[in-house]
Parts: sequence; C-alpha cells; structure tokens
Amino acid sequence: NKGRLWIALHGYGLSRYDPRTDDFTNFSYSQGIFEHEWTNNAEQVIIAPDQSVYLICQMVIVHIDTSDNVTTVHSVDPNSEEGSPSNFRFAHMHGNRWIWFTSSKGLRRYDILKDAWEYPGHNPEGQSIFNTEWGCSGAGYGNGILYFGTYWRNDQLGYRQLYSYDIEADRLDSVEIAPELPKDDPFCDKLHDIEVATDGTVWMGTDDIGILKYYPGSGSWHQYANNGDW
Repeated sequence: NKGRLWIALHGYGLSRYDPRTDDFTNFSYSQGIFEHEWTNNAEQVIIAPDQSVYLICQMVIVHIDTSDNVTTVHSVDPNSEEGSPSNFRFAHMHGNRWIWFTSSKGLRRYDILKDAWEYPGHNPEGQSIFNTEWGCSGAGYGNGILYFGTYWRNDQLGYRQLYSYDIEADRLDSVEIAPELPKDDPFCDKLHDIEVATDGTVWMGTDDIGILKYYPGSGSWHQYANNGDW
C-alpha cells in the first residue's frame, strides 16, 4: 500500500502513517468522514488487490479507495435482530476476491468483484453447517482452508475448538485448542488473530495463554508465553 501503514484504532477510527513524509492521516466519525458513529470501533484493516482498504468495524464495513473516497459497504442497525455488540470482529481475504468475516452471527463472505454477500456452508435444505450460537472469533486463511475459533465455549464439550473449513469440499472439521494447557479462565483460549504459514502451520493469538502454533499434519501444539503479563 505504497509503503504506508494503516492502523485500526478501536474507539477512534482509522489512522494511516506515511514513513516517507512522517505524517499521519486520520479517518473518524468526528471528522465527518464516516457515516456512522460506530465506525470508530475499528477492529481490522484488509488491503484489497487494487490497494484500496476495507475497514472492519463492529457493526459496519467501510471501503476507502486509493483517492481516499469513503463508502459504506455494509451497516448493521444495532437495534435490529442482526445487530449486536461486536458483530464484526475478524476478517481474512483469499483469492484476491473474497473477504471472509467471522462475527457474533456466524460466518459470511463478501465478494468484492460482485459487491455481493454470500453465505457458504449451507446444505441443500438451507441449513448451515456452522453453529452460530457460539459466535465466531478470529479468522485466517491458507492452502484452501479457512480457520476460525468461537467466542463462547461449546457447552456440550466444555472447551473451545479451532475450526477448519475446507472451502472447495464445503467441509467443516475441528480440534480442541491446545488440550494439554490449563485453561482456568473461561476466555483464556479465545482466539484473535490467526495466520497460516506457507507450510500450513497455523499461528494464533489468544486472550490469555499467549501465542499458539498448531501443526495440522501431526495435530501437535506449541505455546509461546512468558510467566508475567504480556
């Protein structure tokens, strides 16, 4: 993105830093740039192939083109059935075309070429293979697989899982997150950022058990954490 750094500021919108000029450019509702006040609850930035930017906020998705023109892609009425706090939290792009979103309402996909929403993972009867009651948290894509976690623990299992969705096969699998680690805090293993390395290794940032690395081939886990506060 022309060497510039985009920074999502939760509660304060978006900031862009240009190291060539040592200048910051800010985008916020208070400046009259964003249409909705809750756009300030910025969570993540996605850079599209044309170098434009999608800003993921809790209840709105904003597009900023290369000329800094701002448009609202999708907005959720907080008073509607769809709306809820932290509705949009994490996203990941694949194929230079689709942006996958994990949210409190499950999983959805946005086609930037068609400017259209898609809801994958539904069987012929229209039933979703995703359990939306747990909410989705974290998102990472690699080698045809979309990885995500859940906001709530599975009541039936008593622990959180790392889900892997094979996009082409339309198949959902899951494994317990770092089963050998103690998890006294009910939110300690909630996933945030997820990144998939070129060798297929999955890296995850968690609420309170540090950074985790998962090897899908062997099913083994490795933890990176210190004994104090991060």
